[in-house]
Amino acid sequence: MGPLEDDDTAEITPEEGAAGLRAALRLLEHWQATPAQVQALLGAPDAETVEAWRQDDLGAGLPPETVLRLGILLGIHRGTRALFSDPVRGHAWMRTPSALFDGQSALERMAQGSIEDLIAVLGYLTAEAQ
Repeated sequence: MGPLEDDDTAEITPEEGAAGLRAALRLLEHWQATPAQVQALLGAPDAETVEAWRQDDLGAGLPPETVLRLGILLGIHRGTRALFSDPVRGHAWMRTPSALFDGQSALERMAQGSIEDLIAVLGYLTAEAQ
């Protein structure tokens, strides 16, 4: 069983979830994600939920899919940092249209909403960083 399937390793504390969410929200600001993109990237059901999360009102905690998305987003950030020594260039790359993503930017590709879209960007960055 892999780490995402193992119940013991997949559990995070509410504090860890909140810290990951804060980091991802800051990252999305650097990427200049629109409110609709933020909602799609986090897998939030609506804009009100995103706003509550911004205010650290996690209610019963983050949905497991959002926790997975946070991990992928932070992995993407790590990948851009490995490819670009200047973080500003890495942030700009996220918004730059690319043939890699059929003329879309990485951000636009990921904002289509599926986890597979996030994984596609992460996969590209992981392969390039090796």
